[in-house]
Amino acid sequence: MADPHARAEADELVMYITDWNDFDTVKRLHETGVANYITTLNYAFADVRPANLTEEESLALPYADYDPAQHGPIVCLPSQPEADFYRSYPAEESVDGQADDAKANLKGFVNQVRLLKERHPQIKVVISLGGWLLSKWFSVAAQSPETRKALIDSSIDLWIKGRYKDVNFGGVFDGIDLDWEFPAGADFDADGIEIPGSQRGNPHNITLPGDRENYVALAREYHAALDEAAENRHLLLTAATPGTWRGDMGVDYPGLAQYMDWFCVMDYDMHGSWNPYAAHGAPFYDFAGEEPVGVLEFIEYLIKSGAPSRQIVMGLPFYGPHWKNVEVGPSGELINQPAEGVGVQTYRDLLALAAERGLEPQWDDKGQGSYFFDAAAKEFFSYDSTRVIELKAREIGKNLNLRGLMAWEFDQDTDDAELTHTMARAFAIPRIETN
Repeated sequence: MADPHARAEADELVMYITDWNDFDTVKRLHETGVANYITTLNYAFADVRPANLTEEESLALPYADYDPAQHGPIVCLPSQPEADFYRSYPAEESVDGQADDAKANLKGFVNQVRLLKERHPQIKVVISLGGWLLSKWFSVAAQSPETRKALIDSSIDLWIKGRYKDVNFGGVFDGIDLDWEFPAGADFDADGIEIPGSQRGNPHNITLPGDRENYVALAREYHAALDEAAENRHLLLTAATPGTWRGDMGVDYPGLAQYMDWFCVMDYDMHGSWNPYAAHGAPFYDFAGEEPVGVLEFIEYLIKSGAPSRQIVMGLPFYGPHWKNVEVGPSGELINQPAEGVGVQTYRDLLALAAERGLEPQWDDKGQGSYFFDAAAKEFFSYDSTRVIELKAREIGKNLNLRGLMAWEFDQDTDDAELTHTMARAFAIPRIETN
Protein backbone atom coordinates (compact mmCIF):
# COMPACT_ATOMS: atom_id res chain seq x y z
CA MET A 1 0.00 0.00 0.00
CA ALA A 2 1.45 3.36 -1.00
CA ASP A 3 2.30 5.97 1.58
CA PRO A 4 -0.88 8.05 1.97
CA HIS A 5 1.23 11.21 2.12
CA ALA A 6 2.62 10.44 -1.35
CA ARG A 7 -0.82 10.21 -2.96
CA ALA A 8 -2.98 12.99 -4.28
CA GLU A 9 -5.05 13.99 -1.28
CA ALA A 10 -8.43 14.64 -2.85
CA ASP A 11 -11.22 15.83 -0.59
CA GLU A 12 -13.40 13.10 0.87
CA LEU A 13 -17.14 12.71 1.36
CA VAL A 14 -17.43 9.61 3.52
CA MET A 15 -20.81 8.05 4.25
CA TYR A 16 -21.63 5.23 6.65
CA ILE A 17 -24.15 2.66 5.47
CA THR A 18 -25.43 -0.19 7.62
CA ASP A 19 -26.54 -3.71 6.76
CA TRP A 20 -29.40 -3.74 9.28
CA ASN A 21 -31.56 -0.76 8.29
CA ASP A 22 -33.55 -0.02 5.13
CA PHE A 23 -33.22 -2.62 2.39
CA ASP A 24 -33.27 0.03 -0.35
CA THR A 25 -30.35 2.06 1.07
CA VAL A 26 -28.07 1.51 -1.91
CA LYS A 27 -30.84 2.20 -4.40
CA ARG A 28 -31.51 5.56 -2.74
CA LEU A 29 -27.82 6.46 -2.82
CA HIS A 30 -28.08 6.15 -6.59
CA GLU A 31 -31.54 7.61 -7.19
CA THR A 32 -31.06 10.71 -5.01
CA GLY A 33 -27.88 11.55 -6.90
CA VAL A 34 -25.58 11.58 -3.88
CA ALA A 35 -23.64 8.61 -5.24
CA ASN A 36 -22.25 11.05 -7.82
CA TYR A 37 -20.51 12.90 -4.96
CA ILE A 38 -19.67 10.25 -2.37
CA THR A 39 -16.03 9.22 -2.46
CA THR A 40 -16.01 6.50 0.21
CA LEU A 41 -18.65 4.28 1.79
CA ASN A 42 -18.01 2.85 5.24
CA TYR A 43 -19.88 -0.47 5.39
CA ALA A 44 -20.91 -1.12 9.01
CA PHE A 45 -20.13 -3.42 10.75
CA ALA A 46 -17.99 -6.53 10.73
CA ASP A 47 -17.49 -8.37 13.99
CA VAL A 48 -14.22 -8.89 15.89
CA ARG A 49 -14.64 -11.96 18.09
CA PRO A 50 -13.38 -15.44 18.97
CA ALA A 51 -13.58 -17.64 15.88
CA ASN A 52 -15.60 -20.46 17.48
CA LEU A 53 -18.26 -18.29 19.13
CA THR A 54 -21.42 -16.68 17.85
CA GLU A 55 -21.86 -12.96 18.32
CA GLU A 56 -24.19 -13.53 21.26
CA GLU A 57 -21.78 -15.98 22.90
CA SER A 58 -18.81 -13.68 22.42
CA LEU A 59 -20.58 -10.71 23.97
CA ALA A 60 -21.56 -12.81 26.99
CA LEU A 61 -18.16 -14.47 27.56
CA PRO A 62 -16.06 -12.86 30.34
CA TYR A 63 -12.45 -12.27 29.39
CA ALA A 64 -11.33 -14.31 32.39
CA ASP A 65 -13.03 -17.35 30.85
CA TYR A 66 -11.58 -16.87 27.36
CA ASP A 67 -9.53 -19.89 26.21
CA PRO A 68 -7.97 -19.47 22.75
CA ALA A 69 -7.69 -23.24 22.33
CA GLN A 70 -11.40 -23.70 23.00
CA HIS A 71 -12.91 -20.47 21.72
CA GLY A 72 -10.48 -19.80 18.88
CA PRO A 73 -8.35 -16.77 18.03
CA ILE A 74 -9.89 -13.32 17.66
CA VAL A 75 -10.81 -12.95 14.00
CA CYS A 76 -13.01 -10.85 11.75
CA LEU A 77 -16.40 -12.30 10.83
CA PRO A 78 -19.54 -10.89 9.18
CA SER A 79 -22.07 -9.79 11.75
CA GLN A 80 -25.05 -10.16 9.40
CA PRO A 81 -24.12 -12.86 6.84
CA GLU A 82 -27.69 -13.46 5.71
CA ALA A 83 -28.21 -9.76 4.98
CA ASP A 84 -24.70 -9.33 3.59
CA PHE A 85 -24.52 -12.22 1.15
CA TYR A 86 -27.70 -14.25 0.81
CA ARG A 87 -30.86 -12.13 0.93
CA SER A 88 -32.56 -11.98 -2.48
CA TYR A 89 -33.44 -8.42 -3.41
CA PRO A 90 -36.71 -7.82 -5.26
CA ALA A 91 -36.63 -5.45 -8.23
CA GLU A 92 -38.18 -2.55 -6.29
CA GLU A 93 -35.34 -2.57 -3.73
CA SER A 94 -32.46 -3.19 -6.09
CA VAL A 95 -30.18 -0.46 -7.40
CA ASP A 96 -30.44 -1.82 -10.97
CA GLY A 97 -34.19 -2.42 -10.87
CA GLN A 98 -33.64 -6.14 -11.39
CA ALA A 99 -34.58 -8.89 -8.95
CA ASP A 100 -31.72 -11.07 -7.77
CA ASP A 101 -31.31 -14.42 -9.45
CA ALA A 102 -32.03 -16.92 -6.67
CA LYS A 103 -29.17 -19.10 -7.98
CA ALA A 104 -26.60 -16.31 -8.05
CA ASN A 105 -23.45 -16.88 -6.00
CA LEU A 106 -23.58 -13.41 -4.46
CA LYS A 107 -26.74 -11.64 -3.39
CA GLY A 108 -27.56 -9.46 -0.40
CA PHE A 109 -26.33 -6.01 0.61
CA VAL A 110 -22.79 -6.66 -0.61
CA ASN A 111 -24.10 -7.37 -4.09
CA GLN A 112 -26.09 -4.13 -4.03
CA VAL A 113 -22.86 -2.29 -3.19
CA ARG A 114 -21.13 -4.10 -6.05
CA LEU A 115 -23.83 -2.95 -8.47
CA LEU A 116 -23.54 0.61 -7.15
CA LYS A 117 -19.79 0.62 -7.79
CA GLU A 118 -20.38 -0.49 -11.37
CA ARG A 119 -22.43 2.66 -11.87
CA HIS A 120 -20.22 4.92 -9.74
CA PRO A 121 -16.66 3.60 -10.05
CA GLN A 122 -15.20 6.56 -8.15
CA ILE A 123 -16.69 5.18 -4.92
CA LYS A 124 -14.37 3.23 -2.66
CA VAL A 125 -15.89 0.91 -0.06
CA VAL A 126 -14.22 0.04 3.24
CA ILE A 127 -15.46 -2.49 5.76
CA SER A 128 -15.80 -1.00 9.24
CA LEU A 129 -14.69 -3.34 12.01
CA GLY A 130 -16.16 -3.11 15.49
CA GLY A 131 -18.29 -0.09 16.28
CA TRP A 132 -20.06 0.52 19.56
CA LEU A 133 -21.38 -3.02 19.99
CA LEU A 134 -18.65 -5.16 18.42
CA SER A 135 -15.40 -3.65 19.77
CA LYS A 136 -15.29 -5.87 22.85
CA TRP A 137 -12.37 -8.07 21.70
CA PHE A 138 -10.18 -5.49 19.92
CA SER A 139 -7.87 -5.11 22.90
CA VAL A 140 -7.26 -8.87 23.01
CA ALA A 141 -6.67 -9.03 19.26
CA ALA A 142 -4.15 -6.17 19.35
CA GLN A 143 -2.00 -7.41 22.22
CA SER A 144 0.66 -9.48 20.40
CA PRO A 145 2.07 -10.11 16.90
CA GLU A 146 0.33 -13.49 16.81
CA THR A 147 -3.10 -12.18 17.82
CA ARG A 148 -2.81 -9.23 15.44
CA LYS A 149 -1.93 -11.52 12.57
CA ALA A 150 -5.02 -13.65 13.16
CA LEU A 151 -7.30 -10.60 12.98
CA ILE A 152 -5.51 -9.03 10.01
CA ASP A 153 -5.32 -12.21 7.93
CA SER A 154 -8.95 -13.09 8.56
CA SER A 155 -10.25 -9.63 7.66
CA ILE A 156 -8.21 -9.45 4.45
CA ASP A 157 -9.21 -12.98 3.41
CA LEU A 158 -12.87 -12.22 4.08
CA TRP A 159 -13.35 -8.67 2.83
CA ILE A 160 -10.47 -7.83 0.49
CA LYS A 161 -10.08 -11.21 -1.19
CA GLY A 162 -13.84 -11.60 -0.93
CA ARG A 163 -14.27 -15.14 0.35
CA TYR A 164 -17.02 -16.24 2.71
CA LYS A 165 -17.88 -19.93 2.66
CA ASP A 166 -19.26 -20.54 -0.85
CA VAL A 167 -19.62 -16.85 -1.76
CA ASN A 168 -17.07 -14.89 -3.79
CA PHE A 169 -17.03 -11.10 -3.94
CA GLY A 170 -13.42 -10.05 -4.52
CA GLY A 171 -13.02 -6.44 -5.62
CA VAL A 172 -16.09 -5.05 -3.83
CA PHE A 173 -14.12 -3.76 -0.83
CA ASP A 174 -11.24 -1.32 -1.16
CA GLY A 175 -9.92 -1.25 2.37
CA ILE A 176 -10.36 -1.60 6.12
CA ASP A 177 -11.79 0.89 8.60
CA LEU A 178 -10.82 0.25 12.22
CA ASP A 179 -13.72 1.38 14.37
CA TRP A 180 -12.27 0.44 17.74
CA GLU A 181 -14.46 2.08 20.39
CA PHE A 182 -12.24 2.64 22.41
CA PRO A 183 -8.65 1.74 23.39
CA ALA A 184 -7.93 1.36 27.10
CA GLY A 185 -5.98 4.59 27.27
CA ALA A 186 -9.37 6.23 27.58
CA ASP A 187 -9.74 4.72 31.06
CA PHE A 188 -6.38 5.27 32.72
CA ASP A 189 -3.92 8.12 33.18
CA ALA A 190 -0.14 7.82 32.83
CA ASP A 191 0.10 6.31 36.32
CA GLY A 192 -2.53 3.67 35.58
CA ILE A 193 -5.19 5.39 37.71
CA GLU A 194 -8.73 5.17 36.38
CA ILE A 195 -10.10 8.49 35.17
CA PRO A 196 -13.64 9.15 36.45
CA GLY A 197 -16.10 9.67 33.65
CA SER A 198 -13.69 8.61 30.92
CA GLN A 199 -14.99 7.15 27.70
CA ARG A 200 -14.25 3.47 27.30
CA GLY A 201 -17.04 2.57 24.93
CA ASN A 202 -19.55 -0.16 25.62
CA PRO A 203 -19.50 -1.39 29.24
CA HIS A 204 -18.84 -4.96 28.06
CA ASN A 205 -15.54 -3.97 26.42
CA ILE A 206 -12.30 -5.62 27.47
CA THR A 207 -9.56 -3.07 28.15
CA LEU A 208 -5.94 -4.15 28.60
CA PRO A 209 -2.73 -2.24 29.33
CA GLY A 210 -0.74 -1.24 26.27
CA ASP A 211 -3.65 -0.53 23.96
CA ARG A 212 -2.22 2.80 22.82
CA GLU A 213 1.02 1.21 21.63
CA ASN A 214 -0.71 -1.95 20.39
CA TYR A 215 -3.09 0.11 18.25
CA VAL A 216 -0.13 1.62 16.41
CA ALA A 217 1.35 -1.86 15.94
CA LEU A 218 -1.99 -3.10 14.61
CA ALA A 219 -2.14 -0.23 12.12
CA ARG A 220 1.45 -0.80 11.01
CA GLU A 221 0.84 -4.49 10.40
CA TYR A 222 -2.48 -3.84 8.65
CA HIS A 223 -0.67 -1.35 6.42
CA ALA A 224 1.93 -3.94 5.44
CA ALA A 225 -0.66 -6.69 4.88
CA LEU A 226 -2.86 -4.45 2.74
CA ASP A 227 0.20 -3.40 0.75
CA GLU A 228 0.93 -7.06 0.07
CA ALA A 229 -2.68 -7.78 -0.94
CA ALA A 230 -3.11 -4.64 -3.04
CA GLU A 231 -1.81 -5.89 -6.40
CA ASN A 232 -2.39 -2.92 -8.72
CA ARG A 233 -4.69 -0.79 -6.55
CA HIS A 234 -4.43 1.29 -3.40
CA LEU A 235 -6.17 -0.30 -0.43
CA LEU A 236 -7.36 2.15 2.18
CA LEU A 237 -6.68 1.92 5.89
CA THR A 238 -8.78 4.33 7.95
CA ALA A 239 -10.01 4.65 11.51
CA ALA A 240 -13.05 6.01 13.31
CA THR A 241 -11.76 7.91 16.31
CA PRO A 242 -13.37 9.58 19.36
CA GLY A 243 -14.79 13.08 19.27
CA THR A 244 -13.82 14.04 22.82
CA TRP A 245 -10.53 14.09 24.69
CA ARG A 246 -11.96 11.76 27.31
CA GLY A 247 -12.11 9.17 24.55
CA ASP A 248 -8.93 9.89 22.62
CA MET A 249 -6.41 9.16 25.38
CA GLY A 250 -5.82 5.72 23.88
CA VAL A 251 -5.23 7.06 20.37
CA ASP A 252 -1.68 8.00 19.33
CA TYR A 253 -2.52 10.20 16.35
CA PRO A 254 1.06 10.90 15.20
CA GLY A 255 1.90 7.21 15.49
CA LEU A 256 -1.22 6.05 13.64
CA ALA A 257 -0.96 8.76 10.98
CA GLN A 258 2.10 7.04 9.52
CA TYR A 259 -0.10 4.14 8.43
CA MET A 260 -3.61 5.55 8.07
CA ASP A 261 -5.11 7.29 5.05
CA TRP A 262 -7.36 9.32 7.32
CA PHE A 263 -9.24 9.45 10.61
CA CYS A 264 -13.02 9.78 10.67
CA VAL A 265 -13.44 11.78 13.87
CA MET A 266 -16.78 11.04 15.49
CA ASP A 267 -17.67 14.63 16.38
CA TYR A 268 -21.03 13.74 17.88
CA ASP A 269 -22.47 12.24 21.07
CA MET A 270 -20.58 14.97 22.93
CA HIS A 271 -23.76 15.25 24.96
CA GLY A 272 -26.70 12.89 25.02
CA SER A 273 -29.64 11.51 26.90
CA TRP A 274 -27.28 10.15 29.58
CA ASN A 275 -26.68 13.76 30.67
CA PRO A 276 -29.14 15.34 33.14
CA TYR A 277 -29.26 18.58 31.16
CA ALA A 278 -30.23 19.76 27.68
CA ALA A 279 -27.42 20.44 25.20
CA HIS A 280 -26.36 20.25 21.60
CA GLY A 281 -25.26 16.73 20.68
CA ALA A 282 -22.50 17.95 18.34
CA PRO A 283 -21.94 21.58 19.39
CA PHE A 284 -19.91 24.00 17.31
CA TYR A 285 -19.22 25.87 20.57
CA ASP A 286 -20.04 24.11 23.81
CA PHE A 287 -21.29 25.59 27.07
CA ALA A 288 -22.85 22.54 28.73
CA GLY A 289 -21.65 20.15 31.41
CA GLU A 290 -18.56 20.21 33.60
CA GLU A 291 -16.00 19.99 30.79
CA PRO A 292 -17.53 21.55 27.68
CA VAL A 293 -15.72 20.97 24.40
CA GLY A 294 -17.13 21.94 21.03
CA VAL A 295 -16.31 20.46 17.65
CA LEU A 296 -14.13 23.40 16.62
CA GLU A 297 -12.13 23.26 19.83
CA PHE A 298 -11.64 19.50 19.63
CA ILE A 299 -10.50 19.50 15.99
CA GLU A 300 -8.01 22.26 16.80
CA TYR A 301 -6.80 20.17 19.74
CA LEU A 302 -6.28 17.12 17.52
CA ILE A 303 -4.17 19.10 15.08
CA LYS A 304 -2.06 20.51 17.92
CA SER A 305 -1.71 16.94 19.24
CA GLY A 306 -0.11 15.78 15.99
CA ALA A 307 -3.00 14.67 13.79
CA PRO A 308 -2.25 16.05 10.31
CA SER A 309 -5.18 18.22 9.20
CA ARG A 310 -5.30 16.53 5.78
CA GLN A 311 -5.83 13.21 7.51
CA ILE A 312 -8.83 14.41 9.50
CA VAL A 313 -12.34 13.76 8.19
CA MET A 314 -14.87 15.55 10.41
CA GLY A 315 -17.88 13.51 11.45
CA LEU A 316 -21.45 14.82 11.36
CA PRO A 317 -24.54 13.24 12.92
CA PHE A 318 -27.74 12.65 10.99
CA TYR A 319 -29.49 12.36 14.38
CA GLY A 320 -29.65 14.27 17.64
CA PRO A 321 -30.38 13.84 21.34
CA HIS A 322 -33.79 14.46 22.89
CA TRP A 323 -34.69 15.59 26.44
CA LYS A 324 -38.01 16.08 28.24
CA ASN A 325 -39.06 18.02 31.35
CA VAL A 326 -36.60 20.78 30.54
CA GLU A 327 -36.42 23.37 33.32
CA VAL A 328 -36.30 26.59 31.32
CA GLY A 329 -34.05 29.26 32.82
CA PRO A 330 -35.35 32.62 34.04
CA SER A 331 -34.33 34.32 30.80
CA GLY A 332 -35.49 31.47 28.61
CA GLU A 333 -32.25 29.51 28.76
CA LEU A 334 -32.36 25.91 27.49
CA ILE A 335 -28.73 24.83 27.14
CA ASN A 336 -27.30 23.30 30.32
CA GLN A 337 -30.70 23.42 32.00
CA PRO A 338 -31.85 20.39 34.04
CA ALA A 339 -33.74 17.85 31.92
CA GLU A 340 -34.48 14.14 31.58
CA GLY A 341 -32.87 12.29 28.69
CA VAL A 342 -35.20 10.44 26.33
CA GLY A 343 -32.98 9.10 23.54
CA VAL A 344 -32.27 10.22 19.97
CA GLN A 345 -34.25 11.25 16.92
CA THR A 346 -33.03 10.70 13.38
CA TYR A 347 -33.10 13.76 11.16
CA ARG A 348 -35.88 12.37 8.97
CA ASP A 349 -38.01 11.40 11.98
CA LEU A 350 -37.37 14.70 13.73
CA LEU A 351 -38.58 16.72 10.74
CA ALA A 352 -41.74 14.61 10.63
CA LEU A 353 -42.30 15.08 14.37
CA ALA A 354 -41.72 18.83 14.13
CA ALA A 355 -44.21 19.10 11.27
CA GLU A 356 -46.79 17.10 13.22
CA ARG A 357 -46.42 19.33 16.30
CA GLY A 358 -46.10 22.58 14.37
CA LEU A 359 -42.61 23.30 15.70
CA GLU A 360 -40.36 25.82 13.98
CA PRO A 361 -36.57 25.44 13.71
CA GLN A 362 -34.67 27.47 16.31
CA TRP A 363 -31.11 28.81 16.32
CA ASP A 364 -28.75 29.15 19.28
CA ASP A 365 -26.55 32.18 18.55
CA LYS A 366 -24.16 31.46 21.41
CA GLY A 367 -23.51 27.80 20.59
CA GLN A 368 -24.16 28.15 16.85
CA GLY A 369 -26.54 25.20 16.78
CA SER A 370 -30.01 24.21 15.62
CA TYR A 371 -32.79 22.81 17.77
CA PHE A 372 -36.50 22.37 18.16
CA PHE A 373 -38.21 23.17 21.45
CA ASP A 374 -41.74 22.11 22.30
CA ALA A 375 -42.62 24.58 25.05
CA ALA A 376 -45.92 22.88 25.88
CA ALA A 377 -44.30 19.47 26.34
CA LYS A 378 -41.00 20.94 27.65
CA GLU A 379 -39.04 18.83 25.15
CA PHE A 380 -35.72 19.83 23.57
CA PHE A 381 -34.37 18.29 20.34
CA SER A 382 -30.82 18.99 19.15
CA TYR A 383 -29.78 18.28 15.57
CA ASP A 384 -27.36 19.29 12.83
CA SER A 385 -29.37 21.25 10.28
CA THR A 386 -28.22 22.24 6.81
CA ARG A 387 -27.16 25.56 8.36
CA VAL A 388 -24.99 23.78 10.94
CA ILE A 389 -23.41 21.56 8.29
CA GLU A 390 -22.60 24.57 6.11
CA LEU A 391 -21.10 26.37 9.11
CA LYS A 392 -18.95 23.43 10.18
CA ALA A 393 -17.81 22.72 6.62
CA ARG A 394 -16.77 26.34 6.12
CA GLU A 395 -15.41 27.40 9.51
CA ILE A 396 -13.84 24.09 10.54
CA GLY A 397 -13.45 21.89 7.45
CA LYS A 398 -12.17 24.47 4.99
CA ASN A 399 -10.53 26.90 7.40
CA LEU A 400 -8.51 24.15 9.05
CA ASN A 401 -7.75 22.40 5.74
CA LEU A 402 -9.37 19.11 6.71
CA ARG A 403 -9.56 16.13 4.36
CA GLY A 404 -13.34 16.07 4.25
CA LEU A 405 -16.64 15.27 5.92
CA MET A 406 -18.19 12.03 7.18
CA ALA A 407 -21.72 11.28 8.37
CA TRP A 408 -23.38 8.64 10.48
CA GLU A 409 -25.49 7.43 8.70
CA PHE A 410 -27.29 7.59 5.36
CA ASP A 411 -30.59 5.96 6.34
CA GLN A 412 -31.17 8.76 8.88
CA ASP A 413 -31.25 11.40 6.13
CA THR A 414 -34.44 12.48 4.36
CA ASP A 415 -35.81 10.61 1.36
CA ASP A 416 -34.21 13.17 -0.95
CA ALA A 417 -30.88 13.04 0.96
CA GLU A 418 -31.04 16.70 2.00
CA LEU A 419 -28.15 16.57 4.48
CA THR A 420 -25.89 14.51 2.22
CA HIS A 421 -26.37 16.95 -0.66
CA THR A 422 -25.62 19.78 1.76
CA MET A 423 -22.35 18.12 2.76
CA ALA A 424 -21.28 17.78 -0.87
CA ARG A 425 -22.18 21.36 -1.71
CA ALA A 426 -20.68 22.87 1.45
CA PHE A 427 -17.35 21.10 1.02
CA ALA A 428 -17.28 21.66 -2.76
CA ILE A 429 -17.10 17.94 -3.57
CA PRO A 430 -17.11 17.64 -7.38
CA ARG A 431 -19.95 15.78 -9.06
CA ILE A 432 -18.72 12.72 -10.97
CA GLU A 433 -20.84 11.99 -14.03
CA THR A 434 -21.45 8.28 -14.45
CA ASN A 435 -23.61 5.95 -16.51
